[in-house]
Amino acid sequence: MKNHYAAISLALASAFAVPMGSSFAQMTTTTPASIKPVTAATTAPAKATPSIPGTTTVAIKAGTVINAKLTKKISTANAHDQDTFTLKESNPLFGGNSLLKGAVIEGHIEDVVKAQRGKKASLHLVFDDIVFKNKQVQVINATLVNTKLEKQTQGTMLRNVAILTAGAVAGHYLGHKVGLPNGTGVTSAAAFVLTSPGGEVVINKGTDFKLKLNSDLLVKNVIVKK
Repeated sequence: MKNHYAAISLALASAFAVPMGSSFAQMTTTTPASIKPVTAATTAPAKATPSIPGTTTVAIKAGTVINAKLTKKISTANAHDQDTFTLKESNPLFGGNSLLKGAVIEGHIEDVVKAQRGKKASLHLVFDDIVFKNKQVQVINATLVNTKLEKQTQGTMLRNVAILTAGAVAGHYLGHKVGLPNGTGVTSAAAFVLTSPGGEVVINKGTDFKLKLNSDLLVKNVIVKK
């Protein structure tokens, strides 16, 4: 019986024996190159693209009325040709054109005549341009509709006297405006003549002016939401 069991053990050992010259690595199985291991892919959620405001050009139409207040006193007693003045927009908070909010109208004075015996005091107001809140500057072509001023006659202040205006073409005045190209809007400029029957012409700080646009104002780079 011992010989019988020994023969069986020898046969099993021969069946599982590794041939001489072969390595264990050669006996292992390999995964085909075309088969890739499966891994769980994680994809980050796409970020929402914020809405970027765009810009456009908007026209403030001819006929629009601009209300503004004088920021400093003007008087023929001490004014000189080429003196500048400014009007600050004062349109109603509600119902006004939002593009005009914070705008400043720039102008200058011409042909100043002081009160003298036998000569009436007078001056010409010229409206040159409008500076919007975003610092953009546009030449303005506007008519002085109405306003109120004070005339000083022989030391007496007469309040709320209607202004005397004349819409004479004064294109040559605009050429004196510093920073504006020669010839810009020359045909549209106008001087408004203020005169006094006696004494100096005085327009106090805070005086209300009302200007009516004769032509469109184009406001560039106005931000619009998409």
